[in-house]
Amino acid sequence: MRKSGKPFSIQVDPKFFGKVNIAAVIYSGYKLLLEKHNNPVKKQILYEIINCLNFFGKFNLHLKEHDENTRSKKMAVA
Repeated sequence: MRKSGKPFSIQVDPKFFGKVNIAAVIYSGYKLLLEKHNNPVKKQILYEIINCLNFFGKFNLHLKEHDENTRSKKMAVA
């Protein structure tokens, strides 16, 4: 919150008019923000996957897909 009570003023050097691609500047800022957000998220997802793999490994469980349709040769015992 500003205490001066004066409106914001933006000073732009006139030599930059027409030379700076605003869309590129905004996109590069967006990409940086997205990377900053995604890196911890990706690390958390990998951490969870590794925890699942460790769990399966400790209990000697299989990581195979299970199919119980009518053509399946290995039906589950009810």
